[in-house]
Amino acid sequence: MASTSDFFPGMCLKRDGNIETIVEFQHVNPGNWRAFVRAKLKQIKSGKVVEIRFRAGEQIDQVRVEQRESQYLYSDGTGYVFMDKETYDQVSVSEEILGEGAHFLKEGEGVKILMSNGEVLSIEMPASVHLRVIE
Repeated sequence: MASTSDFFPGMCLKRDGNIETIVEFQHVNPGNWRAFVRAKLKQIKSGKVVEIRFRAGEQIDQVRVEQRESQYLYSDGTGYVFMDKETYDQVSVSEEILGEGAHFLKEGEGVKILMSNGEVLSIEMPASVHLRVIE
C-alpha cells in the first residue's frame, strides 16, 4: 500500500480492477477545505486517460510493472509468441492485447512487453509497425 504523498509520474496503481499509470498529478489545498490530489491516470490496457481526485493521504494499491525487451517469434493460431531477450522465456499473447498491429509484425522484430505478476498487460510495438498501420 502507498499513500497519495508517494505519487510520482509513471507510478502504477490498481483502481477498480484496472491497472493505471500516473501521467501527472497536483496537490491542491483550497483554503479552509480539505486538501486533495488531482491526478491524470492512463489505463494500461485500454489507453484511456481519466482525471481523478484522491483525498490527501488516501491509501492506494501500488502495482509493480516490469518492462521486458522481447522478440516476436511466430503466430501459432491461438496467439502470438514472443521470447524474452534476457531469459529466453517464451510467452503467448492474444490478438486482443496486440490490437491492429498484430497483423503487421515481422518475425524477429523487437517489442517491449509490460507485465505484472506474470500477466501481459500491454505491448509497445516498434515504430515501423505503427507506420505500416497508418499507410
